[in-house]
Amino acid sequence: MTAAHIRGGITPVLLFFLFLNAAALAVGQLLFKSTAIRVGGLPFAAMVSKIAFVPSFYAACLLYAAATMLWVWILTKLPLSTAYPFVGLSFVMVALAGWCFLGETPSIRGWIGVLMVAAGVALAASSAGAKF
Repeated sequence: MTAAHIRGGITPVLLFFLFLNAAALAVGQLLFKSTAIRVGGLPFAAMVSKIAFVPSFYAACLLYAAATMLWVWILTKLPLSTAYPFVGLSFVMVALAGWCFLGETPSIRGWIGVLMVAAGVALAASSAGAKF
């Protein structure tokens, strides 16, 4: 990837797709959790066979496949070292969604970690020329 390829930094369109990719990963995790709730408490072999009948598992897999295709496209536009910090946004989104929708309450240290990840993504993005 040449310097000219990202001369203008992260464009608003690329920034949108980076956020979209992180959101898709976060929603996929919620779908996997939904699957886990439905198969929880079963022995491993029984769990594996029951997953075959849980629609949220297939939805999560399809969403992850789409997110992977989007990610490969993003990597044709940006260096990995520029794009990858945005994956951290999915950690922030999952923590917030788990709190809002699943009643999972992170500890104070957990919230501090979420804020640190968000700050790190913002720092990495701004150093790559993203305009918020």
